[in-house]
Amino acid sequence: MQPLDLFVDKNIPHRIVSSGQEILSKICPFCKSRGVNTEEHPWHLYINRYTGKFHCKICGARGDFS
Repeated sequence: MQPLDLFVDKNIPHRIVSSGQEILSKICPFCKSRGVNTEEHPWHLYINRYTGKFHCKICGARGDFS
């Protein structure tokens, strides 16, 4: 399953950015566990839609969805 399919299937708020190469998510599943208020800092989790690599610009979480 591609990362974009997950966001669409789960109805997670997202945008396609960087000429279609990245998914920008309003929700980072790691921010809450790190004490970050995501209501104050929306749209900060970037996912490469082809490689599955992600990076949260707020809490610093990095990894790979694949």
